Amino acid sequence: MTCRHRSTTSSLLLSAMLLSMSLSASAACGGDDHAPPTVTITSPSDRATVILGMTRESPVTVALTGFTLKAPGSCAGAAHCGHIHLNINDMACNDPAMSSPYNNASATTTIVAKYHLCPAGTMVGPHVLTIGLHDDNHDHIKADGKNITHTINVTTAP
Repeated sequence: MTCRHRSTTSSLLLSAMLLSMSLSASAACGGDDHAPPTVTITSPSDRATVILGMTRESPVTVALTGFTLKAPGSCAGAAHCGHIHLNINDMACNDPAMSSPYNNASATTTIVAKYHLCPAGTMVGPHVLTIGLHDDNHDHIKADGKNITHTINVTTAP
């Protein structure tokens, strides 16, 4: 009986350890599949001064949780999968040659802010940057009925 009791106890301990490791791995990989994804602009920081230089463009870096970045059309209907859109001053700095409602799109954590697309006389000065999560069809990813976005304020200088 002692051997059987030890075997059962060992099995229970092994099961508990495996469950604990599984839960730890789940948390490390983004945790609960039902938690809404998040996006945060990590650079530039809020209220930063951005030097434009000759290109009149500047990188914006984001951090994501619970979201996989892929090129539009690559997610095949997977939840929490898509790409990011950048808006500058809402839609004021979009490419007039395109009908897209954003300044730029990316499937990486770095996206280029194209300040040269802002109306004449507004490229240098205060700007509102908004990053949003979007699916394969460019539709907003939502949580609790609201678009998942992050917004910061920057000031550009030549």
